[in-house]
Amino acid sequence: MPAFVVAGLIVLHSALVFSSTEGFFVNDPHPNVGFGNFVTWAATWGMALLMVVSGMGVRYALRRRSAGAFVRERLARLGVPFVVGVVVLVPPMWYLRQMLWPDFERSYWRFWLRFFDLPAMVKGLPVRAEWSSRGMVFDPAHTWFLYVLLVWSVVLLPVFLYLRSPRGAGLVDRVAGFVGRVWLVALGRSPSRSC
Repeated sequence: MPAFVVAGLIVLHSALVFSSTEGFFVNDPHPNVGFGNFVTWAATWGMALLMVVSGMGVRYALRRRSAGAFVRERLARLGVPFVVGVVVLVPPMWYLRQMLWPDFERSYWRFWLRFFDLPAMVKGLPVRAEWSSRGMVFDPAHTWFLYVLLVWSVVLLPVFLYLRSPRGAGLVDRVAGFVGRVWLVALGRSPSRSC
């Protein structure tokens, strides 16, 4: 299933080109309503599904790893690609986009230094997921998902560790049982008959 979700990302990003005239790095001047509807549907359900798949990955990762090993693994798998993407892949996209502006006259190197404004990034990324550097607003583009997963993985690690404990597992069982009973009632079945 994770492979289908990732393949869906490729389809979604391809459809973004044809769904709007603004808001993406490349846009068709004549957007298609069908692609727009597909993007809305895919963004609504696809992102939630990606988060579920990521959560499943966390659960499996914590089965055989200590908290320290988990954080090191997350930094390697999410942090390193995020930093490489923000330093190497994202600036050219922003540079090409800025070149469309009539008053934009900068070399790539000067633009890159403006984009990679570390104090502005440190100030803006954790709060707004974007940063302002000398009058221009930037964001991590397609690498935002890596950043969000890394932050949530570290911030929620105490919760994940609790849920792995016997008391946490009991809580998960009680919540799952409650949700199952509510679901059966919503379907018009009696919880006692289904057991």
